Amino acid sequence: MQTIIHIRTWLILLLVIAAAVQWDCRVAQGGEHMVNSVLVVVEGPPSPLVSKAAELLCEQINARCRAAICTEGDGKLRIVLTLKPGIGREGFRIEEGPDSAIRIVGNDARGLIYGVGKFLRGSRFGEGAFGPSTWKGASVPEKPVRGIYFGAFANYYCTAPPDEIRRYVEELALWAATALPWCCPWRQPGRTIRRDTLGSQGSGQSSRPDAMSACPLLS
Repeated sequence: MQTIIHIRTWLILLLVIAAAVQWDCRVAQGGEHMVNSVLVVVEGPPSPLVSKAAELLCEQINARCRAAICTEGDGKLRIVLTLKPGIGREGFRIEEGPDSAIRIVGNDARGLIYGVGKFLRGSRFGEGAFGPSTWKGASVPEKPVRGIYFGAFANYYCTAPPDEIRRYVEELALWAATALPWCCPWRQPGRTIRRDTLGSQGSGQSSRPDAMSACPLLS
């Protein structure tokens, strides 16, 4: 009886592996709504943040799959980035445009970056192809301040390579974060701050009321 159970288990495992390999082959060939080339187009006058939105979109796709990304020429998938006020402050809309193009429309430049983040999170990345998110609709943040504690004292953020920190902060921006609060221990010239000179339980929170600061994102 146990032998039969083991055989059934191995058969199921082999079927799962075969299905995964077959799906991966379809992905590599551009099946399952996957494409191997993407054209990113910015409509309207350029600005630093709009250009950053396009840069982040291209970088994120390049980092996760081998689909060809271009901003000129032609591609099997066309993604249009543009601004159109009226959606709501820092809001965005993702819609289908002419010729099956995907339009990411920001109410403002920040909204455009948040829309790019929403689009990327719903997309799929194969070894040789990109599967665009099928989500369509509009979204507007409910709160103006959105962030996460950014530990900047005696931890990873103090020792990590600057490029890693930059990518991490950009990821937070794609998640619609607007601020990074962090603790700044009080320092005096020539003085080394020990844990016992910090706030309660050595948590890194100084007793000084001006120790907590916040860095705005996308300012």
